[in-house]
Amino acid sequence: MNIRNIAVGIVVVGAVFAGGIVAVAWQKGWSVRETMELGAGVIAAKAARHTVEDRTAAILAKKPQLGSVAKSAGGKLRILVFKNERSVEVHAPGWKAPRIYPMTAFSGTLGPKLREGDGQIPEGVYGIGYLNPNSSYYLSLKVTYPNASDRARAKADGRTNLGGDIMIHGKAATIGCVPVGDDAIEDIFYFASAVGIKNVSVVIAPYDMRKGRKPELERSPLKWYPDLCREIDIALCGAARLYGRFLEHPSDDALMDVVMAVENGYWDAKMVRYLKTELDRSAPRHLHTTAGDGVDIDSHSLAVFLAGEMLGFTPPASSTVAWTAILCRSVPDESEEHRGYQSPHRVHIFPATPAGTTLAKKRLASFKAND
Repeated sequence: MNIRNIAVGIVVVGAVFAGGIVAVAWQKGWSVRETMELGAGVIAAKAARHTVEDRTAAILAKKPQLGSVAKSAGGKLRILVFKNERSVEVHAPGWKAPRIYPMTAFSGTLGPKLREGDGQIPEGVYGIGYLNPNSSYYLSLKVTYPNASDRARAKADGRTNLGGDIMIHGKAATIGCVPVGDDAIEDIFYFASAVGIKNVSVVIAPYDMRKGRKPELERSPLKWYPDLCREIDIALCGAARLYGRFLEHPSDDALMDVVMAVENGYWDAKMVRYLKTELDRSAPRHLHTTAGDGVDIDSHSLAVFLAGEMLGFTPPASSTVAWTAILCRSVPDESEEHRGYQSPHRVHIFPATPAGTTLAKKRLASFKAND
């Protein structure tokens, strides 16, 4: 009698478990294969609990070449996720080239994650919260969504229940996560463990902005979305690429991107040599500022000044034009033309003359009074 009751109990529990898996799969619209993979992953995870250490040891035994690759990384990783390209790149300072992995599944559309259950893969700049050696999807890395910017924008919009548990994981099924398959996740898991999760940054972008901005992929009814895309662009491109973009198309906004890239630490150690080379050979261009003095600035001279301020090297003797740059918080000004995005910072450039200095001090004082 007891044996029969135990058997019945086992059958009931199994039915409930299977029913739960099927219910989730039906709700998410997964295929039979994806459903079976999830069920198998859950069973395997429950059957054997692993630690990060034994997982990494097993990976290294299977792929001994990863040991030297991890040691050459330079102690840091950047994981770049491109939704439009369905691609994940892992960069390290000591590597000559990134390691590139295709996403094995995708959900949602281009655009940010707004709430739990929307199926969206987030977009923004994140870190890694922890490594999960017992994931239902083999192995996973927890992305630190929502970040402070996500929460601030949600508060301004009146949104709650933003969701979470966004992972970079194995297998080939996802609802809002970044799957790369089991072989690739072994590499990424091992590298992240080797350098330490505090040394791993994650940029999730709607598309690869390093190849140029695509306004058609940034269309959104969300007023703050262009601002988010700009933050992602700065994080992806870094100061060197943004500075090259500024030289090609001088504008206050392009210059602001360079300043913010440096301010946020997205700086390339090769920037000094790059700047000196580009500044020496670039033809003079003109940049009209909103300083209010009605002058056109030679952007070549301005770039020399900016590089000297940022990098601490003496500008070439041939540059005789001096400028004063002020970076301060922006205050809405109806007399200024709208720039196409809402940014909390703005850079203002003034000639280093008595009149220019007076104007700069006046503008800075007005910003500080309203800051």
